[in-house]
Amino acid sequence: MIKASLIGKMKDGSEVYEVRGPLDKQIKAFKDIEIIFPYLATLSQVAQIRLEGVNTDGSRTSYAPAKVKGKPTIITSDSPYMNEAMAMVAMQAHKSGEYPQFQANFYEALEQIAKTQDNLEPEDRTVHILEGKPDSEGVITLTPEMPDTRFLLKKPAKEYFKKFNHKSINFYDLLDNAPKDKTHVNYLWFDYPQNGSELDARSRDLRDGDWAFGVLEKSAKGASQKSNHTFTNIRKAIAETTPKTLKDLDLGGLTEIISSPLQENVLAFFRNQ
Repeated sequence: MIKASLIGKMKDGSEVYEVRGPLDKQIKAFKDIEIIFPYLATLSQVAQIRLEGVNTDGSRTSYAPAKVKGKPTIITSDSPYMNEAMAMVAMQAHKSGEYPQFQANFYEALEQIAKTQDNLEPEDRTVHILEGKPDSEGVITLTPEMPDTRFLLKKPAKEYFKKFNHKSINFYDLLDNAPKDKTHVNYLWFDYPQNGSELDARSRDLRDGDWAFGVLEKSAKGASQKSNHTFTNIRKAIAETTPKTLKDLDLGGLTEIISSPLQENVLAFFRNQ
């Protein structure tokens, strides 16, 4: 029986566990110690685990890439494989040397959700259409400021690149070879920093004994209310208050000049906190 091993604690008191094994067994092991859905750590949680020096192993993550032929890959933070039954479906496809396939309308549904989130900052999205263009080998080069990177790594993005001396991170995109009317849906592997922290959407290794982190979150004392200060809300607050403030100061004519750079600078400040 595969069990989760406690490997350390985060600064906020959350416990970090690690399980090596097939995906369905990893999910069960995390469920057994009351780690909640999506069980496997997100990309930003893995980044934070490494930043805090808990562990730097490579890890499967709870994110899923989806692709249809001729369109960019969509990443969803709500992977369809984060339950034991669907994990087994994905594992069987990998055993056959294939990617799990959904109908094309799965991609269309994700695309519709992504479009409704266009007005959100990338850090606040749950679904994101990759904007970076793959090279001839199907590799997207990620830099800290890119919307793709900010969606994937969230708030730790800039600090992560700096700490591990990454000028860029390679994202190995799903290849554009899905059958007609089908969607390839896989998982994201986050390699260890010594190997460039590569992100791989192509692996077919869910049956194998690869590592995955799980985070058992601990609520900070007195922090029962969740903050609404998302990056999107911060941007909206600046956009709404800047014109009135400048008007009150008899500087209304500067609104168009000041508003956009003010938003960018304030958001950059919070991303660096």
